Amino acid sequence: MLFVSVIASLLALAGAAPTLDNSRIVARDSNGTLVETSIIPVGDVGCWDDELPTDDTNAAKGKFVEWGEDHRIDGGGWHGEEYGHAAVWICNCKHFKKDHAIPAELDEAQRIIVDICGLESSGWVWSHKWQKSFNFGTAERLKIHEYSTTRCPSNCLWNNDQREGGQE
Repeated sequence: MLFVSVIASLLALAGAAPTLDNSRIVARDSNGTLVETSIIPVGDVGCWDDELPTDDTNAAKGKFVEWGEDHRIDGGGWHGEEYGHAAVWICNCKHFKKDHAIPAELDEAQRIIVDICGLESSGWVWSHKWQKSFNFGTAERLKIHEYSTTRCPSNCLWNNDQREGGQE
């Protein structure tokens, strides 16, 4: 009988404990700042010093979304779109699996960058779990890094050749 009372007490305490809302994941950027997300399992966030006009960023993101309706990003590849001064690109570091460009993910990555880096700022969001980075930078940054190993995380792309993928 004592055993049943102890179990009943423990169950009552467990029911009274606060619960974690699993629909919102909290991550920290490289400076320790909390970032709340609901879609992307964030591993890290970084900022660049480039300023991005909001209208150009939204137009580049819109072009990416439109492209993504009919295409996927090759495994070990990347795809980017530019508009005016801004560029948006995704690096797919899963070498053997194509990935989608999902509008809600792009929206959340942009919101995280604004929250961490500031309005009209550039930066990136890395998801280790998804092996995927979301990047919002200048069109110039995208062109400068077109054939370098710095556009996507190291060892992300096949042979670090920075080829553009997703021509499905």
